[in-house]
Amino acid sequence: MSVPRHQVTSDPVVVEARQAFEQRVKDKAKLDPKPKAVGRFQPASTPKERFQDAKDIIAKSDAGKRVGSGEADWLRSYIELPEYRGFQKVEEFAKRDDAG
Repeated sequence: MSVPRHQVTSDPVVVEARQAFEQRVKDKAKLDPKPKAVGRFQPASTPKERFQDAKDIIAKSDAGKRVGSGEADWLRSYIELPEYRGFQKVEEFAKRDDAG
């Protein structure tokens, strides 16, 4: 027996809630349109620049801006690498009050 993905109803409360949700989605799409494709994301060639790329992507995401799928995929794999973790530790140490 197959299970329907959604159930159609004529309940006015449900219909109104669905329409309100769909309108919010449309309004958000108008305010924050999908960025134009600019090509495949290419990380920088040096370790220091790659770390800066990662920080920029994280800052963009934290600011609520759209992050491309290529950027997101690269970042997910990059933050697991010793290169990123090493730069992260150095940066955290430099921010400490007792750091030289």
